Amino acid sequence: WILLSRYPVIVYTKTEKSSPNYLGFNKVYEVPSYLRYIIDHYEVLPEFNIFVHGHRGSPHQDNFIDVIINELEFTEKITTLSRRDHYKYIEEGTDLPYMKYSWLSDNWTDLFGEELVLPKKLGFYGMAQFAVHKSCITQYRIEFWEHLYDWCLKTELPDWLSSRIFEFVWFYMFSKKPIFPKIKN
Repeated sequence: WILLSRYPVIVYTKTEKSSPNYLGFNKVYEVPSYLRYIIDHYEVLPEFNIFVHGHRGSPHQDNFIDVIINELEFTEKITTLSRRDHYKYIEEGTDLPYMKYSWLSDNWTDLFGEELVLPKKLGFYGMAQFAVHKSCITQYRIEFWEHLYDWCLKTELPDWLSSRIFEFVWFYMFSKKPIFPKIKN
């Protein structure tokens, strides 16, 4: 699908040691790849940045990812590239097998310190594929992103849990809105 995208694609890998974008560790699913891209390109980010998984098709997408990317209109500073019906909430007291508020509260200070306040409720799009304006990234100093990357490297949490925490907060980090508005279909 990379060859079908009308935008340049930079691939970060956890397995191809000969790649210039080899991460050197395989943890936290897609999160280190997203963070490494931000760190590597912080000073020269394009106006919009697209963050996606490596697969072309998935049940959490409405179409092939190259079609979704090629049809982007970039009218919002941040938008999901996953299905719009994957909008979710997590709030104090949420205690489900796949979503616990305590995962956020137990790790918040280590991740965000004073940079972000832990809200009582978050509204977000699941599956962590999105397009985001560079101003949403550069509102934080590069050290913020480096700290998050370092956290990924050092965390002892299982991958599914550590990546889930980021899934809950990407839209909040970029928009500074705990309840990210639902996007109209």
